Amino acid sequence: MTELEKLEDEDLLPRVTLYEKRLESDVVDQSDVDRAPGARGLLYRQLPPGAALALLAFAKRRSYDAVVSWAEAYGLPFAALLRLSGARVPHVALFSWISVPKKAAVLRRVHSHIHRLVLWSSVQYEYAVREIGIPPERIVRLRWLVDQKFWRPMPGPTDMICAAGREMRDYATLVEALRDWPVPFHIAANPGPNRRDRWMADLAGLGDLPAHITIGAKPYAELRALYARSRFVVVPLLPTDTDNGITVMTEAMAM
Repeated sequence: MTELEKLEDEDLLPRVTLYEKRLESDVVDQSDVDRAPGARGLLYRQLPPGAALALLAFAKRRSYDAVVSWAEAYGLPFAALLRLSGARVPHVALFSWISVPKKAAVLRRVHSHIHRLVLWSSVQYEYAVREIGIPPERIVRLRWLVDQKFWRPMPGPTDMICAAGREMRDYATLVEALRDWPVPFHIAANPGPNRRDRWMADLAGLGDLPAHITIGAKPYAELRALYARSRFVVVPLLPTDTDNGITVMTEAMAM
C-alpha cells in the first residue's frame, strides 16, 4: 500500500488514486523526475516542472496505448514534442484555462497533436472552437468532479464563515468587508512570500488583522472540518472567463 492509499484509507485524503486505478494507468509526477537516473535525469531536473514531466512522458510513450495530460503546463509541451518529432501517440488533454494569451498562442500551433481536448467551462469551450479553431468533435465537455465520500455531510455546530482556494481570489475586498464584523472567519490559503500571484500578494499585504480573521492553508482533513464548522463558504472572485473557484464550490456543496 502506498502512502497516498494509506492516507485515503485513514480518511485523511480524498481518493486521489482512484483515477489511476480505474484507468489501469501509471501516473508520472515530480518524484519520477527526481528519481530519473543518469544524464537524462540531470536534464529533467534542469527544466521547469511542466517541461520535465512532458519530456519524461514522451520518453515513456511507447509503453502505453495513450497519454493523458492534466493541465496546460504539461499538455502543451507534450503536444509540442509530438508535433516536433512526428510521433502519433493518442493524447488526451484535460485543460481548464486556454484563453490566457500565452497558452492560446501555443495551443494554436500544437492542437493537431491533441486528439481529445477535455474542458470544464462552457466559455472555454466556445473560445477553443471560435478563437483557436479546434473542431467541436475533438472537444469533450465535462462537469467538474468531487469525491463525495470524502467531502460528505458532517453535522455539527456552525459558528463561523470561511473562504478557500487560490486562483483569481479577491481576498482583499472580502477582508475589508469583514474587518469590523466580529464573526470568526478563516481564509484557507497560503499568502507566503513564494507566491507571485497578484491575488496572493494582495492577501499577504493586508497588514494587521483583527483577532476574528485568520489566514493559513489547511490539510485536507482540516479543510473539511473548516467547511463543516462554517455557516457559509465564500468564494470572492475577480473577473474571470473560466471556472475559478469550482473546486471549493463543489467540495462545500457536497458537504
